[in-house]
Amino acid sequence: MDILDQIKTPQGRLPVRNVALVPNSEGREGKGGSPGEGGLPVLEFSFANPQDIAGNPILARMRAVLEDVAFVGRDTLLSVAKTTGPLFGASARESVLDWQSAANIARAAIMMQEVANGSKPPLVLKAGIGPDESGACLVGKTSVQSALTGEEFLMYAVSFAVDAERAGGYVAMLPRLPWFKKFSGSGCFDYLFVNIDHEGGRAFLSVVLLSFTREIAPEDFAAMLLCYCDGEEAARSVLGSLRDGSALSGAFLDAGDVLGLLANGGELFVREEEIDEGDRPKLARLVQGIVSLHVQGATVDLFRSDETTGFLAFNSALAFLWYDFARKLGQVRVGYCQQCGRPFSLSGHRGIPKRFCSEACKTKAKNERQRSANERLRRRFLEGESVEDVARACYPKDAGGVAREKVLRSLRQWVELRHKVEDELAHDGGLLVQRCIDEGVYTAEEVESRRKVVARKQRKRRT
Repeated sequence: MDILDQIKTPQGRLPVRNVALVPNSEGREGKGGSPGEGGLPVLEFSFANPQDIAGNPILARMRAVLEDVAFVGRDTLLSVAKTTGPLFGASARESVLDWQSAANIARAAIMMQEVANGSKPPLVLKAGIGPDESGACLVGKTSVQSALTGEEFLMYAVSFAVDAERAGGYVAMLPRLPWFKKFSGSGCFDYLFVNIDHEGGRAFLSVVLLSFTREIAPEDFAAMLLCYCDGEEAARSVLGSLRDGSALSGAFLDAGDVLGLLANGGELFVREEEIDEGDRPKLARLVQGIVSLHVQGATVDLFRSDETTGFLAFNSALAFLWYDFARKLGQVRVGYCQQCGRPFSLSGHRGIPKRFCSEACKTKAKNERQRSANERLRRRFLEGESVEDVARACYPKDAGGVAREKVLRSLRQWVELRHKVEDELAHDGGLLVQRCIDEGVYTAEEVESRRKVVARKQRKRRT
């Protein structure tokens, strides 16, 4: 029996003991202008054994969310990978490039959903706008009119560079492409197409939403294919793939009219447009389609229930993360850490606004604020202000005694002040020394003890 079958959870997760970055021996990522001779490293997972999981149920729980994958970076890759396990199935080695592809499309979906929810303006979907300025979240909007019918429809498109050849990778976990899904309601009919496009030796996962005001007809479908595909031959190829894979059904395909229309489709009038507030419902549909694409591997298992997924079982960890994301679409919001700038999810967050992505960043920010406060109050003291004045200026919200004690504690811990006092004592000076005594920074006894230490050091140097 395969150990992976014994440890795989209903959420598609394979609990791991550890994960490491190892050199890529395949050398495939060097193709098509991708980075590196030999490519980026790969993630190598070591799996937990069934006995480990039986004794520690926490190992079997999925604690990551899609946002963790969407905003993964160099410094967080290994920690996220250890939490999720392999994203795409049952392989112990996964390409960093595949993880980048998964992150890019997840980040785009999150940003589109934020716009759909009204928490972000449509401007963030333009290339170069946003925290990473990568342009990966660009959503194109095109108005298309067919000379054959005079009908006009809208096309929304987003695409991502992928490795379409790797077995067991990101593209391999998706359903057979091209893939189709229909949405209808509220007087509109939207059709989602997903396919792999090739350009300049590179592969791209293209996600296109086509929006009509009525049920699609053969003429509309032919115009859509001609616009979506590069030429009649490519359109015929996509049509054949859709029919062979039973992805489409309906009279407009069964009648065979579309093939004839492709050859006589006539001219298309295409106009690029800007995404605006009125496109929010279409962006929501686009996200719903992307979610549906990723959860096609979900199945019903009546004899294996889970409190998180009920009777659903997922073929990969990434599929579950998309399912989990779909359950909170209306709450999707992203914040940015005030310490490191890293994005993080605000979905379901209540109470005091969350400002940091982790406890480590929260602690670091607190330490930096304290360090800045110390520098400010110490500078004011050296410039001649009294402890009372410094306390009022630096801690205006604290009671007088509390504020004074904070200032004194900071001054007593200040190594540079102690050195300055020792220098005065060594040269028989006394202005700063006397101020420290008068202000209560040091007692007269402490100063006298320090004076004796300085005198001993001077005698040793002379001898």
